[in-house]
Amino acid sequence: MSSNESDIIQEIKKTSGRGKFIVIALALVIVIGGVGFYYYNGIQTAKATFASKCIVLIPKLSENLRDYRNSSNKPGLFDDAISSPNTYLSSLKGSIGGLRAAANENSRYSGAKESIKVLDAYDANLAQFQKIKQKELSLESKNPYLGKVRAWTVIAKANVYRTLIDKDYNDRLLSLGRKYDDLWDKYMDKNFTPRDNLELIETAKKVDAEFVNLSNLCRGARG
Repeated sequence: MSSNESDIIQEIKKTSGRGKFIVIALALVIVIGGVGFYYYNGIQTAKATFASKCIVLIPKLSENLRDYRNSSNKPGLFDDAISSPNTYLSSLKGSIGGLRAAANENSRYSGAKESIKVLDAYDANLAQFQKIKQKELSLESKNPYLGKVRAWTVIAKANVYRTLIDKDYNDRLLSLGRKYDDLWDKYMDKNFTPRDNLELIETAKKVDAEFVNLSNLCRGARG
């Protein structure tokens, strides 16, 4: 074999080695790129899914919290079967659970993962609010004028038409209602102290602060 032939053969071997290296490098680039795209696409899917859940659950969470905060065991003219404090609390817990499930299921997205931490803080503050709120509700259930107020609302509902055509009757009924309201309020003021009221307000503010944090995270997911 001539020296020229030997040189050519060696060059071919070198080129072949470089070719293998290039093929392996390209394969690695393709694999890594594919994995990266899959990972990125997974994050974007989780983000979109979390955002779609937020659109439904955040307004419900706000509504349920407002309803529970304003709920009372005091009978009212417009009460219905679904307006009890326990019903509102159950709905509130359901909204929290739904949002937590959405956050856990889509935790690949950082905003959803952060929402889990915020929900933990929300739950902790809500527990404090619920404790003082339940004290207020319990006192309402024990209010000695509960029966009088309930009876008045029953009579008022049953005599709506009469109150429209009989001014004297309407005035007497309203006067009696104000009397029972005053007695109810005096009992509550005596037993649910200004300190209790302040604690109720302060714990509600903490819950509201975490709700704002949740809303911001959900807004971020929507882009």
